[in-house]
Amino acid sequence: RGADSVYISTLTSIAVDRFLVIIYPFHPRMKIKMCFAIIVSIWVIALLLTLPYGLYMQLEETYISFCEENWPSEQFRKIFSSLTSILQFVVPF
Repeated sequence: RGADSVYISTLTSIAVDRFLVIIYPFHPRMKIKMCFAIIVSIWVIALLLTLPYGLYMQLEETYISFCEENWPSEQFRKIFSSLTSILQFVVPF
C-alpha cells in the first residue's frame, strides 16, 4: 500500500505540473523545491483526510477478527462519507 501512495502522490504532482504548463505556457517550469512542497502537501492532506478512519476503527474479536467502524454518531459518519466521496470522485472529475 505504501508504494501505491508514493505512486499516486507522484502522479498527482505530475498532473499539477501539467496543469500549470497548460494554463501558464510562458511561465518558467516548476522548481524542485516546489515539486517537493506539492508532494509533501499531498501527503499531509492525505494523512489528515484518513485520520478519522484510524481513530474510529476498532478490532472486533469474536470467533473471527475483523475491523469495525465505531463512529461517535451516525451524522458524523454520513458527513465524513459524503466528504470523502466528493473529494475522491467529484473533485477529480
